[in-house]
Amino acid sequence: MFKHLQSRKVLSWLLIAGLLLVSPMLALNTAEAQPQVEVKTIAAGTKYATPMYIIRSGQPGPTFLFTGGVHGNETAGYVAARRIAKEYRVTKGTLIVIPDVNVPAIKAKRRYVSEGDLNRQFPTSKGQQAKSALARIMLDAIRPYNVQWHVDMHEGFDYYKNPKTSSVGQTLIYYPTGNNGALANKLAGELNSGIKESIRKFSVLKYPVGGSFARGTAVTLGARSFIFETSQKQTLDVRVNFQLYMVNFFLRELGMQVVKADAPAPAAPVESPVEPATPDADIPTAPEVDTPDETDNPAAPSEDKVAEPVTPPENVVAEPVTPPANNQKPATNLSQLISNPFTAVEKISGLVRK
Repeated sequence: MFKHLQSRKVLSWLLIAGLLLVSPMLALNTAEAQPQVEVKTIAAGTKYATPMYIIRSGQPGPTFLFTGGVHGNETAGYVAARRIAKEYRVTKGTLIVIPDVNVPAIKAKRRYVSEGDLNRQFPTSKGQQAKSALARIMLDAIRPYNVQWHVDMHEGFDYYKNPKTSSVGQTLIYYPTGNNGALANKLAGELNSGIKESIRKFSVLKYPVGGSFARGTAVTLGARSFIFETSQKQTLDVRVNFQLYMVNFFLRELGMQVVKADAPAPAAPVESPVEPATPDADIPTAPEVDTPDETDNPAAPSEDKVAEPVTPPENVVAEPVTPPANNQKPATNLSQLISNPFTAVEKISGLVRK
């Protein structure tokens, strides 16, 4: 009997010792799995100084870079990118966001300033050097992070489908590698399922313009790169919603599951009808030059007065629209946008129509 009690006592002490050893390891693993946000200042102390957000999930996965503000008058890109940096966390891989790439141009609210068009100053081949200090600074800042995916967020002054201009508004331009073309077509199909008028629908093009940030990351870092362009013929709210839908799409496709900071994961986006994929050979190449309108008028308006209606897809039910008090804009939180981006757009469009 005495020996039996002694054995039980020894076993109890062994269990306690084991728990004491394992508990710190469990706590460490839990801490590592929590999203961590690191903010670094690129080009600190210079006129180019701008924040870069490194959002780590604590779990293995892809590294995805989103950039905005390469052109200072393309407001929706950097407004959306700022929201990503502030609100988005992921459950897999690493999210890197540089919302304000070209600070001097953003401050001036112009496409570019005296140093020329930044989106023509990145390398066009692997062995080529960047043509400006800012382009070199940006590539040097992201190089250590093994960026595998990159979307540069832009805007055009008109619609690509308008034959009277050569604007690339409402396009997704991809660098042809891997399944980039199939992803581009799938995203365009989802977006276009909520747009009625043909001229306003998104088009898919290939090869980001030579010297662009996206072309630079593709050829020098081997990244899967895209340019996403909304049209400034829509209100800023509509354009930002399109930009955020694009971000949600890519992260969803890679299984990175967007979650809001300090909040539970929202519902998955509503699946929309997808147009059949178009083979790479049939995809038109993006224009290599800008139209005179874009080049000669770099201070093009960043927001229009009238919103153009965007109807949600048939399988999505829009929530009733209630005019906000004192003409305030309706609130659109991240969870609503991820679960049904067209509802947010419909709210905005409905208010303007009234």
